[in-house]
Amino acid sequence: MEMDINRIEQLSAKLIDLSINYLPRFLGALILLLIGWKIINLLIKVLNKRARKKEIDGTISHFVIDLLGWMLKIIIIITAAAIMGVQTASFLTILGTAGLAVGLALQGTLANVAGGLLILMLKPFKVGDLISTKEHTGYVKSMQLFITVITTFQNETIIIPNAELSNGRIKNFSTLGKIRLEIPIGVSYNTDIEKAREAILELAKKDKRVLAEPVPFVGVEAYADSSINLSIRLWVVPEDYYPVFFSIMNDLKPTLDKINVEIPFPQRVVHISQAKMEK
Repeated sequence: MEMDINRIEQLSAKLIDLSINYLPRFLGALILLLIGWKIINLLIKVLNKRARKKEIDGTISHFVIDLLGWMLKIIIIITAAAIMGVQTASFLTILGTAGLAVGLALQGTLANVAGGLLILMLKPFKVGDLISTKEHTGYVKSMQLFITVITTFQNETIIIPNAELSNGRIKNFSTLGKIRLEIPIGVSYNTDIEKAREAILELAKKDKRVLAEPVPFVGVEAYADSSINLSIRLWVVPEDYYPVFFSIMNDLKPTLDKINVEIPFPQRVVHISQAKMEK
């Protein structure tokens, strides 16, 4: 019984010594983590705000600031471990080993970082550009360390892994500042083509969103079974593509109706021979 009491006293003394030695370190590390984390998040917000005010390329600023945030957080974690008494060299070795293991487990995530760096270097697009990927079309809202965010015409937010973007085909409609809008229309075979062409061009000129250069074009594309197919080709800025498309489509039939141009529907002419009628 006396030996048990001695062991309890020894254990209590050790716990008190450990508390005296490590509790301040633990509290210091915890305070550093909490305060450091908040400061880093605040710093990231300030840097993003400054980047927007100075009109720095959003593609670069978002990526670099995101990367900086992760690096600072890793430094905070290492510093907190050092305060706890963990040997920095040993900690870095453990962290490196753990990082290798995590890296092997998260190859896709690391591929996204590499994809982001590749996009940053090659610059196939920037924040605000209208792009089309394999599955989605929309405006680039932000580019982060692992993902790129785009907003579609339906106001959907699409999150795309950077690895997928860097390895896939991307159409950038904003690079040249203008995009061609092409609208097919069929007219009947008894139509005065020149008259119809002039009416359509006049309709296009009335819309201020249609660019004067390159010059709007209307021409015969094909002689189909039931109609002469015209191709209307207009140039607009990417943001006006769909607004102009729907506006022209809405006004196209009333414009042709005014000059008595028919938009025919598919039809077939059947000839019956007199010989077969007699039988």
